[in-house]
Amino acid sequence: MKRLLFTVLLISTFLGAHAQSTGLEGIVSEVDSSNNLSNAIISIYGTTLITESDDNGFFSFDRNVPVGDQILNISKDGYEEQFIPIDLGFGQRVKLNVALELTKKEKKRRARLVKDLKKSEKKKAKERENAIEKARKAKKKEDKRIAKEQRRALKKGNKVVVVYEPMTENPPSNESVSLTEKKVAVEEPYLINNKDEQLKRKYAQMMGVSMDDIRNIRLYEFVDEWIGTPYRMGGHGKEGIDCSAFTQKLLSGVFNYVPERTAQTMFNGGRDEEELYADVSAIRTGDLIFFNDTASEFDEITHVGVYLEHGFFVHSTSNRGSDGRNGVQISELESPTWKRKRVAWRRMKMKN
Repeated sequence: MKRLLFTVLLISTFLGAHAQSTGLEGIVSEVDSSNNLSNAIISIYGTTLITESDDNGFFSFDRNVPVGDQILNISKDGYEEQFIPIDLGFGQRVKLNVALELTKKEKKRRARLVKDLKKSEKKKAKERENAIEKARKAKKKEDKRIAKEQRRALKKGNKVVVVYEPMTENPPSNESVSLTEKKVAVEEPYLINNKDEQLKRKYAQMMGVSMDDIRNIRLYEFVDEWIGTPYRMGGHGKEGIDCSAFTQKLLSGVFNYVPERTAQTMFNGGRDEEELYADVSAIRTGDLIFFNDTASEFDEITHVGVYLEHGFFVHSTSNRGSDGRNGVQISELESPTWKRKRVAWRRMKMKN
């Protein structure tokens, strides 16, 4: 009897040791781009075992994995859900490479963003060409005017040809004018993009800084195109847009980066993000700022904006601004309304 009990105990110990060494691990990636996916949810169907992929797409179950036939479930927002049958034996460690495919809705959304970006770039290129052509025509017109004045002076018999030179505040009093013909020197005009100057002046006045402090013209061109657009939950166009859709359009249009769709998933992180930060002393242009009513990272993130500079950020909000309208507007980060709701900020590793 004692020998039987000892044998049962030995077998149980052997099986228990092997069951503990049974494991499951893998990498989750995207089918189209082969990029590894973070924050994918992995669970074993019919059990309480659940985990998520890390920044490199890696996941693992190291303990208490039941042996036998199991169903592995992998899901992520914007991707088709997958169910994978697996067979785990005692002491066995299974390694998987799982590729998730984008949903049709997500593919259409990304295609639309790329299309909007190309359309915006084409429009800006056309505007630049028009500005250059306008400057050329203005120079040509000025050259004709100067030549006409020269011909008029020569026709009258004057030997003096007018030269347009800048006047000094205190010209020498003893300098005489020679009545000999001079060669006219016409300088190339300095081309100034008046639109850029107007844009700098507008937002410098709005934020109380100098025009030299407005650096990223492409960013402010985008802001100027969307500012005043009304707020609409779930909207993503000029008729109405919510905070996450506006943030997506800004990052893709200005920084060539496509983030997650909602404020919460942006907060959770994309594929190339750094850590979250609470101290705003190191925040810089393009960083994402997250808010909720409790200012707690453990509660749902309900709002997101993009930091500009000099203590200001741009966002689409249902709150009404000083003009009495909601929607896309520029707000102060340290204003009482937004300071008490601020949770954290995140710096995306974007390709500018």
